[in-house]
Amino acid sequence: MRYESALKNYLDTMSCIEYATVKVREEGKAEGKAEGEFEAKVSIAKSMKDKGLDNKIIVECTGLSVEQIDALQES
Repeated sequence: MRYESALKNYLDTMSCIEYATVKVREEGKAEGKAEGEFEAKVSIAKSMKDKGLDNKIIVECTGLSVEQIDALQES
């Protein structure tokens, strides 16, 4: 009976660890994807800015804010 109880506790613990590991991976992938998408938008906005396009057009095409686009000039 003690063995079964200990085994159940062990399996429960391992299940919790596995669940937490999967959740962390999923969150990491989502954050990485969002960061990559933002970097791509910034790269496109820089290119558009270098070509002399108006900020309004850049906002429409990239979804970045005017403040973010203006900050590109500073960096």
